[in-house]
Amino acid sequence: MPQSIMSQSKLGSVGVLDDGRKFVHFVRHLPDTIAKVWGAISDPDQLADWFPGFKLERRVGGRFDIWFSEQCEGPAHVTGMVTRYEPPKVLECGTLRFELEVDGPACLLTFTDILHYEGPLSEPEVINSVLGGWHKYLDTLEFALGGGQGGAQDDPRDKPEFDYTTVSFAGRDTPA
Repeated sequence: MPQSIMSQSKLGSVGVLDDGRKFVHFVRHLPDTIAKVWGAISDPDQLADWFPGFKLERRVGGRFDIWFSEQCEGPAHVTGMVTRYEPPKVLECGTLRFELEVDGPACLLTFTDILHYEGPLSEPEVINSVLGGWHKYLDTLEFALGGGQGGAQDDPRDKPEFDYTTVSFAGRDTPA
């Protein structure tokens, strides 16, 4: 799949597919079982804990819908078909791919979103926005998996998205 991946960290990375399209990529080590993480990314009740705007029919060919918050700079609603549903390892919906692997008693989550440019934003602005959004969603997933431990002050939903204009890495032009 990816031709290149740059800057592996919790902040994610930007890569380029063979056809030239760019994608954002995150790898998260989660201290939970693969079954627990699979439930969090596919069960409607658990999705509501970290990504309330994501609804899906849990089968290949099923419909998915994502409603992003009003802070989203891209399309507010994305819909399509579930193209891979292989419990508890792979969930693919449109340009989104969640892949899970057993990592000892824990789980390794690899998340990828192939970018689509539309509208007034430049490529770096789209990349910054998508990285910031997914970073916050994945932080919220980790928080939800942990049962909200750490208290309300640690809830990622109450914090602004990471400002990706403050960092520079390969795969993205100079920060906007």
